Amino acid sequence: MHNLNEIRTANWVLRLPADWTGTRDQQRGFHFESGDGNKALFIATHIVGPEQAGSLEQLAEWFAAAEVATLNQMAGYAWVHQGRRCESGQGASVALFDSVAPAQHFRVVGKMLARPGQVVRACFHDYLCHSHAASDAYFAPILATLELVALAAASGARLH
Repeated sequence: MHNLNEIRTANWVLRLPADWTGTRDQQRGFHFESGDGNKALFIATHIVGPEQAGSLEQLAEWFAAAEVATLNQMAGYAWVHQGRRCESGQGASVALFDSVAPAQHFRVVGKMLARPGQVVRACFHDYLCHSHAASDAYFAPILATLELVALAAASGARLH
C-alpha cells in the first residue's frame, strides 16, 4: 500500500491511506473514513485504573469480547466469527478479532492493545466486504502499523 499518512497520538501510532480523513471527539476518540466511504476506523484510548484485576492478556481479551458481544446484539445481523487471538510481549498484550455479517457484506476487524493503565481499542469496518480475502489484503497492512507509542517517547506527541 502506497501513500500512507502517519497519525500519531501520545498513546498510539497508525498509518492510513492518504485518501482517509478523520475527526476527533474528546469523549469517543477518533473516527477515520476512506475517501469512498466504504471503509472506516474507530479508535479510542481507555484509561484503566489499578482496580482492574487480571493480566494484560485478560484485559485485551475482555475488550475484544465486549466488541464481539456488541456485534452479536445488532438486530438483523448474523455474524460469522472468523477468529480471535491474543499475543503478549514487551509489557503489552494485543487481542484481535475478525467478524463478518455475510448477508450485509459487512466486516469488522478489531485490534485491542493493552498495557498497564490503558487499552487502545481499534475497530476497522469494511461496509462492502464482498471478499474476505480482498478485505484482509486491504486491512492487514494497516492493522500491522497500529502500535502503542513508548511511554518515554510519548511526551510532546501530537496528531498530524
